[in-house]
Amino acid sequence: NHQPEATKIIQDATREFKDTPQAAHIVIVNSELALKRGDVQAALVMLKGVKSDSPHFLKARVATANIHLNHRHDRKEYLRCFEGLVQRSKSVVTHCMLADAYMKTQSPQKAVEHYQEALKMSP
Repeated sequence: NHQPEATKIIQDATREFKDTPQAAHIVIVNSELALKRGDVQAALVMLKGVKSDSPHFLKARVATANIHLNHRHDRKEYLRCFEGLVQRSKSVVTHCMLADAYMKTQSPQKAVEHYQEALKMSP
């Protein structure tokens, strides 16, 4: 078990990369470590701190969604994460991500709607 060592490395990286674009990536890695410890709530709190202007925001939202689905078994919150991404930025990528989420939660009709939206946006 290397968790204490990993925790120390994450703490050092957090200090080293504070106020840089890489800080959000460290938060994501730290949230994964929290999940390995079984601390789902801490992981969600960490991920919530990733700002929307971060280059890692999308990855943080996907990680949040997956925690809701796989650890909390909350399909509504899982879908809400992807719906929020589409509201924030309507794009081929976000519509496809939401469509995939609908497929994963057994909502094929809604998935088709978002795949069609993605197709309309595609050049």
